[in-house]
Amino acid sequence: MHSYKSVWTKEDQMSPNATIPNIPTLSFVLEPPEGAAESTPKGMIGGNAVIAMAYTLKTTAEKLGAEIIYETPGVQLVRPNNEGRVTGVIAKNAAGEYIKFNARKGVILCSGDYGHDEEMLNYYIPCAKKVQKILYPNIFNTDDGQKMGLWVGAGIDEGPHAPMLFDNALLDPDVNPGGRMDAIPRQPWLAVNKNGERYANEDLPFAYISNAVRQQVGLTRWTIWDAKWPEEAPRFKQSACKKLQFHHRLNEFNDLVEKGVIVKADTLEELAQGYDILILDVMLPGTIGMEICRQVREKQEIHILMVTACKEDVDKIRGLGMGADDYIVKPFSPNELLARVKAHLARYERLKGFSKREAEVQQELAHGNLRLLPKEMRAFLDGREIFLPPREFQLLEYFLEHPHQVFSREELFEAVWGQSAQGDIATVTVHIKRLREKIEENVQESRHIETVWGKGYRLRSLSAL
Repeated sequence: MHSYKSVWTKEDQMSPNATIPNIPTLSFVLEPPEGAAESTPKGMIGGNAVIAMAYTLKTTAEKLGAEIIYETPGVQLVRPNNEGRVTGVIAKNAAGEYIKFNARKGVILCSGDYGHDEEMLNYYIPCAKKVQKILYPNIFNTDDGQKMGLWVGAGIDEGPHAPMLFDNALLDPDVNPGGRMDAIPRQPWLAVNKNGERYANEDLPFAYISNAVRQQVGLTRWTIWDAKWPEEAPRFKQSACKKLQFHHRLNEFNDLVEKGVIVKADTLEELAQGYDILILDVMLPGTIGMEICRQVREKQEIHILMVTACKEDVDKIRGLGMGADDYIVKPFSPNELLARVKAHLARYERLKGFSKREAEVQQELAHGNLRLLPKEMRAFLDGREIFLPPREFQLLEYFLEHPHQVFSREELFEAVWGQSAQGDIATVTVHIKRLREKIEENVQESRHIETVWGKGYRLRSLSAL
């Protein structure tokens, strides 16, 4: 009697050019023979595969002369004085009566798991506290077997135990707020964590990658793939997810794009639209963060915060020279990063006209051939509109709001960056240099921003122009 049939070979399941050898995990499909469903217990979860396994176990046991007693679960193992071997088991039938079964050779304990025992689950698998839901419903896995063994002195592996995790990567609040097991983000596309770092070999089987996701900061990851996915996805075959090729639904993909669950863009600049601040790691996988910074800065008015592990000033200056507004050096605390982001966003919102008082008082700022519209964040030189990144715009606006006043680098850092001057104030020097390159005919002879040696900077008097 056979309860399975061969479906895929190893070659069927291997992705072309895969970087690791992969052992097929679904080389056969369990199919129960005719009549199996009628002769096995009802209500089992798992469909035909579980019915086939239950039928095989039942018929094999019966052929060997075993008696199967249903609805009489074991509740306690018998081990006199907790010494020597287990000699039997006490069970409880549907009528509430206890029955003792004496073992001639031993007791085989089929324990199941403890997924529905919250206390045991959280003790042995602490990460379960952050799991959205347990796939198997009801309360079948109640760890009765594990506890029965522990009560008579059996051992159990020390925690944390290894759970089988599934990354329900797509959160669709309209359909399934607990997540969807869609295959698209679970394939061997580029996968990075919140720091922009690859955290696993994308060719690994899906369960391995899911466990890697669990170890990432914020339980968060980004999956990035290109527009050719409808043609490319089937080529991945079985390496990432069982029956992968059956889970690509273009209509659902487009629906999720419309809802904003999936972000679709043709360029990096377009991807940045709709965001107020961009946090870039200098060393992103496969590229350089500063190059992305430069590309985005050419077309987008967005705050850019660079993250770097290099403490040398030259790297910081290079980062700022590409158009970054600020940088932060690893390691840093989440609170420090949050404070930086809040300071940037607060300043950004004010410049966009969220401050009604300033919008009413300062409709236009001018200095010689320079003209600023703070509410619209627009700058003009000799009547021609020029592009200024947010931080450079803020600096120029501050100078125009306070003509003739001399400001030290520390004062400018506190006023424009919105933070106490405890960081590297060389940032101010770099931004002023970049600003001068955009508004001055000759940066060596500045007509607008004047250096007051030993003190700082000020807006040059119009009479000196």
